[in-house]
Amino acid sequence: MSIFKGHVNARYEVQEKDFMQAMLAMGFECSLQKKGSRRHFTPMGEAAEQWGRTTYVYHLHGKLLEKTKQDLIAKDLRQLYGWCAETFVLAGVAIEEDVVAEDIVQA
Repeated sequence: MSIFKGHVNARYEVQEKDFMQAMLAMGFECSLQKKGSRRHFTPMGEAAEQWGRTTYVYHLHGKLLEKTKQDLIAKDLRQLYGWCAETFVLAGVAIEEDVVAEDIVQA
């Protein structure tokens, strides 16, 4: 499961919380607006050294990231940080209590 598709017609169900956890695992800080749907991800520490301090901002319109939203996020991350499907491998990680989500780990 990834927002970076292996082929053109790939379809994956990606929850916003999983995407947020993956960005946090990559070394980004997430700030949520008190009102509205805007999410800000800023590279911190080693992530900032590797990808610069450019903040990524997106708007959420539901808890599930639909394919078109995933495609837009993937395009933005590709342009900002040079990320693609080959950049990452997936690993299962525990987030809270018994909740398991897919996390993105840099290859």
